[in-house]
Amino acid sequence: MSVSVRPQRPQRGRIVQPGLGPFAEVPAADAYFPSASHEEAIARLSYLVEEHERCGILLGAAGTGKSMTLLRLQHLLKRTGWQASRIDLAGLDHAGLLSQIAVALGTNPPSGADLLTTWDLIEQSISGSSRTQQPRILLLDHADRLRPGAISVVEHLLHLPSPRGLIALFSGYREATPLMKIIGDHTGLRIELTPLSVEET
Repeated sequence: MSVSVRPQRPQRGRIVQPGLGPFAEVPAADAYFPSASHEEAIARLSYLVEEHERCGILLGAAGTGKSMTLLRLQHLLKRTGWQASRIDLAGLDHAGLLSQIAVALGTNPPSGADLLTTWDLIEQSISGSSRTQQPRILLLDHADRLRPGAISVVEHLLHLPSPRGLIALFSGYREATPLMKIIGDHTGLRIELTPLSVEET
């Protein structure tokens, strides 16, 4: 499924130029404005979670509000009892990403744990969530900026044998990157936030 949604209002205090979104690089939860487009994106991502789909992706150029949308979604999911964690993938390497996923899933690997031990803990956590039918939700921001050496972590995560134990929702700018292509093969929902025009601003 492919859905295009368009932001309607800029964040206050930022000058918007043609083809540039109004939202800041560093998102702030209290800066969320419930425009129709962002509410639609959140509704569709929430539906994906409720249906226990394994993967979804939110696309859009810089400044269209992807990170802010994920922050708002995380807040709403937690408020309704889901276990949701946001990870910024920008610049993460293999070990860094694996460590952050482990912590987000509540495994807290011991200091100095090797990669295989960390993976075992992650798989046990996801398997346990699958048995209880209470999936853990990872909101993985800036997927297009993940270091190439860490792509295998995401690929392995999406191929784990407990499909009901984990929901991975990604956001990114460019679709034509190796990781985004891998995500596209698994996604049950694709949403695109498009930049504002001068007239719309």
